[in-house]
Amino acid sequence: MSKIVNIYLGPAIGLSGRQLTITRMPRSGDVVEDMEAAYDEALGASIESAEVELDDDEIFQAVLVDTAAYSGITSKPKQLIFNTGADLMPGPGVDDFRVVAIETSSSSSSSSSGA
Repeated sequence: MSKIVNIYLGPAIGLSGRQLTITRMPRSGDVVEDMEAAYDEALGASIESAEVELDDDEIFQAVLVDTAAYSGITSKPKQLIFNTGADLMPGPGVDDFRVVAIETSSSSSSSSSGA
């Protein structure tokens, strides 16, 4: 089973691009070097949210890097830890970067985090 995770990235003002990478946190016995990102996309400069389908009952780390339009300077990576399991731990957001909702992909139940 999987979950649909809706993540608010924050306002997209003065940006030329955004990179969102989501990786499952390693479990005991995992070889970290062999792990691939569950989601790794260069998003458009005007994108303010992303909807991603992820495995159920896992802990993930999302990393957002913005690129400024005029200078080309990249932001310090913003990190967000969240759980797609029964505990639905959205974790605190960083600035405006936060999990808005987590839904089971086959139903309409959801969990929202407060801002």
